[in-house]
Amino acid sequence: PFASVTADTVRAPAGEIGLKNCPAGALVEFLPLLGGFVGADTTAVLLGVPEEGVHLAVDLGTNGEIVFGNRDFMMSCACSAGPAFEGGDISCGMRATDGAVESVKIDKDTMEPTLGTVGPEGQKPVGICGSGIIDMTAALVRCGLVDMTGRLLPRGEFAAEHPDSPLLDRLEPVGEYNNAFFLTRGEHPVYLSQEDIRQIQLAKSSICAGCLTLCHEHGIEPEELDSLILAGAFGNYIDVDNALYIGLLPAAPRDRVVAVGNGAGSGVCRYLRDRAESARCEHIRAVTHHVELNASAEFMEQYIMNMNFNVL
Repeated sequence: PFASVTADTVRAPAGEIGLKNCPAGALVEFLPLLGGFVGADTTAVLLGVPEEGVHLAVDLGTNGEIVFGNRDFMMSCACSAGPAFEGGDISCGMRATDGAVESVKIDKDTMEPTLGTVGPEGQKPVGICGSGIIDMTAALVRCGLVDMTGRLLPRGEFAAEHPDSPLLDRLEPVGEYNNAFFLTRGEHPVYLSQEDIRQIQLAKSSICAGCLTLCHEHGIEPEELDSLILAGAFGNYIDVDNALYIGLLPAAPRDRVVAVGNGAGSGVCRYLRDRAESARCEHIRAVTHHVELNASAEFMEQYIMNMNFNVL
């Protein structure tokens, strides 16, 4: 809902905007904007997107910036995923710093979780970050502990079907009407609760619905994309298979999902090395139509339809 003062490229002397340590005469350039909450960082990401074919670029974060299209026509949108995938509003959520569980696998034979933790070898888990949240959610769905509606089964109900499962000892309430699955116990227990899973459902459905809305606006199904490009640090570290499995990403072919890491930083480097990229920035802005999702009936429908998990 916020209108920018300008969406154009802005150039200004460094000294005039307070950068006192720059060389005399240095210029600062701000790349053009594509829409509300779709800023210059997204424009920079698009400098690294192939000009041939049809692509979907997704920058995952509290706001998910999404751009769909080809060289001649693009659509952009921003969808609010909330802070769940950055550890916010999650019982044991945290940033990807020392002690954060960043990966989770449950062995299909022993049913024992294997954890990967940020930090030096032997670092004890104290919380769980975004990539670990996705892995853990996928693992619980695969094990049948979470059903398609996102309900975390209580111990008694899971025991009725799996009376000898070692996972039973990891199920325990953490408050009234809030069941939880524990990865670790002790001074800093790490767990995912029913309330956490509901937050994850809201976040993953928002991202997926935004992607599908742009695809369907142009009559394209995800499997027809030439690539689905994940930008940003978070997109670089998630397990793509698990992100597809829980429905965070639309069902594009796995071999066409590419994580590019700091796509904005790479795009800025391209811009600085090649002055022709300035003209490409202006072209991207000229051919991009921004979609306000809060006014999109398609987005509302996709948001509801993609809330559940596709239990296989």
